[in-house]
Amino acid sequence: MYNIENQALHTQLLQFLSENRQRTGAKVLTALLANPGRSLTVIDIAFRIFKYDRSPWELEAIAKNAFHAIPFSDKYAQGQYIERLKLLRARKKAGDDRVDWEISCLARELRRITTPTGAIKNEYPEMSKAYHCFKTALNRLIARADRQGQPDLADYIRDHLKTGIWCCWHKDNKRDDQTTS
Repeated sequence: MYNIENQALHTQLLQFLSENRQRTGAKVLTALLANPGRSLTVIDIAFRIFKYDRSPWELEAIAKNAFHAIPFSDKYAQGQYIERLKLLRARKKAGDDRVDWEISCLARELRRITTPTGAIKNEYPEMSKAYHCFKTALNRLIARADRQGQPDLADYIRDHLKTGIWCCWHKDNKRDDQTTS
């Protein structure tokens, strides 16, 4: 629910975005505002803010190739880590306390490369680059609002914006619900 103060802030936000329409952060926020409550991937946002002169099929092919997952490790390495951990834990039970450091390093590495279910994690370097580009642009836009003496607008953006590999603009949030009820 929007109260009168939020309507005024939303109008102020639209004016601020219009004034800064050439900035990447404003373009990203405008794309999210056009789809409130809907999570968009960084690929979706990129396709909305950059005007491509390619067909949707070409763009889909580019996206599939550019955003291909790279595994952190492989099953063989994971198996070797697990075998080494078993050996070290057996030595520790036998009274060898010099293996604690290696056990903690191997356990930390296993947590880094695997999911809780034991599957190998994947990295999406192009997705991460795109996310960081957009996140930095949004942070600059919010800082600009602060510098221009509009801290309420900056807080409004922070309260309603969710960023990550999936980004979303929430129409209302818990703080709004608490103030209106």
